Amino acid sequence: MSQSERKEAILDNIGLQEGDSVFVIGCETGEIIDYCLTHNAKLVVGVDTNLLNIETMKERFLQMKNVEIAFWDSIIYPRWIEKFDLIISMVDLCDLNDPRQFVRDVSIVGRKSARFTVVCKNEQSDNRISELLYSNFMITSRTSINENYIIKSIKLPKRR
Repeated sequence: MSQSERKEAILDNIGLQEGDSVFVIGCETGEIIDYCLTHNAKLVVGVDTNLLNIETMKERFLQMKNVEIAFWDSIIYPRWIEKFDLIISMVDLCDLNDPRQFVRDVSIVGRKSARFTVVCKNEQSDNRISELLYSNFMITSRTSINENYIIKSIKLPKRR
């Protein structure tokens, strides 16, 4: 399977539905945003920590009224609270200091029925994420794309 076939298989399994508002964490150079737009997402917000990626994407999606690009600096903007149907993390939770807190933080941008999809980079990461989140969050599904990527859907915590 080529890199582009792998990417397409991942995108086809992220759980996107027509008309979704989508929050993408770790959107890199924008392939995920393109995919969401071509599959009729009504709004896509992409966040990344790489400033070069941010600048490239801002320029690339400048004319798009339904796309917003922002730097991820652990601040969730108030206008994003409870706004998204689908949250996609391309960031491997195993690389984070506190994955549980990350899931809690990200959950505030999701609507009550929001879906949260995490792409794991390999089986070891998949197993580690399961351990890290066990007893705090329910993993509702797991899809293996190939030996390198596993997609997990995580039930977001209920807000008070």
